[in-house]
Parts: sequence; C-alpha cells; structure tokens
Amino acid sequence: MIVIDWGTTNFRAYFIPKSGDIKLLKSNNKGMKSIINGMFEQEIYQLFEEQNFLYDLKNNVVCMAGMVGAKNGWVEVPYLAAPISLDKLVSGLHTFKLSWGVPAFIVPGMSITNKFGLFDVMRGEETQLLGLRNLVGEETLSVILPGTHSKHAIVKGRELSTFYTMMTGELFALLNQYSILTQGMPEIYEDEAGFLKGVEIGYEVPLSNALFSTRTQCLNQQLSAESVRSYLSGVIIGNEIQQLSNTLTHYIIGSKGIATRYQTALSHLGYQHQLVDGETCFLQGIKFIANQYLEEK
Repeated sequence: MIVIDWGTTNFRAYFIPKSGDIKLLKSNNKGMKSIINGMFEQEIYQLFEEQNFLYDLKNNVVCMAGMVGAKNGWVEVPYLAAPISLDKLVSGLHTFKLSWGVPAFIVPGMSITNKFGLFDVMRGEETQLLGLRNLVGEETLSVILPGTHSKHAIVKGRELSTFYTMMTGELFALLNQYSILTQGMPEIYEDEAGFLKGVEIGYEVPLSNALFSTRTQCLNQQLSAESVRSYLSGVIIGNEIQQLSNTLTHYIIGSKGIATRYQTALSHLGYQHQLVDGETCFLQGIKFIANQYLEEK
C-alpha cells in the first residue's frame, strides 16, 4: 500500500510492502493549499512515475488522511461524530478509484461538541490517535497534538471520548509577525529562561493580559529584547496547558521541535508526560485502517 499524510502545508508519502520495512517515498511542501486547480490526482500519478518499483498498479492501494479530505481539499469527506470508537474510522472512508484503476481512500475527520459546549473538528489527528491507541496499553489516554491548531483529546478504551482545539501555533505566528509585542525585537526563539517565565505567566494570568505583559515586561526591563519571542511562545503554551488535568500522564504526539517545547513547559509545571513520535503514530493508524478496508473488500 501507498499511504499519504496530506496536510495543509505538507505532503508525505510512504510505501508499505506486504513484508519488509516501510519506505518514505516523498516529503515536500505540496500540501493541500499548494495544489492548483484541484490537481491532486496528478501529484499521485507523478509519485507513481518517480517510483519505478510501484508499477504493479493493480496490487497497490492508495491510503490518504489529513486535510486532503477537508472542504477545500480533494473531496470533502464527512466528519464522524464523536464520542465514537476509533475502529469506526473505516466506516466513514471515502473510497474511489484513480483514473488508472488503482483503488484509493481518504480517512474521515472527527467532529464533537466539546467540553465548552462548542462544535469542534479534527482531520489527520484521528489517525494518529488510533496509532497511539494501538501502541500504548493504558486504558485512558490524555493526548496533546501540538500544531497550528493544537488538539487535546481523551481516549478511553478504543473510544475517542472528547477533544477540543487551541489555536496555539496560529496565534503565536500572527502575534509574532504582526503585533506590537515583537516589533523591532531580535529574531531569537531559543531563550529557555524567557520561555519558562512566559509559561508561568500564561499559566496563571488571563491570556489577553498575559500577552500584553510581553510588552510591559520588556518596558520595565524585567525581560530582555532577546527573550521576547521565547516569552511570547511560553505565554501561549502555558495558557494552553492550564486546561489540562494535573493528575494524568499526557502523551505528546509530535516530533522534535514544537513537541520539545511542550515537554519543557509540562516538566516546569510539574505535569507527567511522554513524547511519542508522530510519524510512527500516523503509520500505525493508517496501516490498521487499510488492513480493515482490505479485509472488507
């Protein structure tokens, strides 16, 4: 099978043989927003052309998850309503054949009325959650999926029981680029002391006031210009963590980079946590879905 993690900005394709190791075929920035005039199939055809060993087309199946199934993606795949067993993802697959006869499917996203009483959605993260569920034996999983739109989820048994979204990554990007908070400040992001100070303030103070403190802490010389961007990141992540239970172990699905920041912040605040590789979770999840799909064919 060929499996594709097709997000808003990134495209990653893998080959999973019947036996042997998984191979990364392609990784680039040809995410959903980069596809012109809906030419999704052409991207896959180019992938097949580049991989000569894949020309036994009738024995392949193309398995896709992520924003490729969103309203502005290849085809809008309806959300499955949570709470729901993650094993039910196969029931919502959008199945079709590529123009050269290869079967394909797109995994549905999930929707829910979250703990705040608001409608919420995810696409792509459900596949990672299924993969994590198959990797970790604990009955109840509290999961953080950092990103542009960070997700917090609870999985009980095999059921996705609740989740909600925090716009952590996008909020930081907007404030970091356009707000007065960082205007004229050095492009430095790795000041740990400034980051942890921001985590503490963001955890304790209402977000709007905590954000403005990025400016005032600098004005009264309690924060150096070199620490401002790290502090701002800490404020937003600290405020996000404030929503989490401090009695559970939180599994962070991600890779080095932003996930490491969450580890640092959680450790500083005394939260138990464990980092799990996001790619591994995705591959475990979509392989499980694909095997269910093939069994039903």
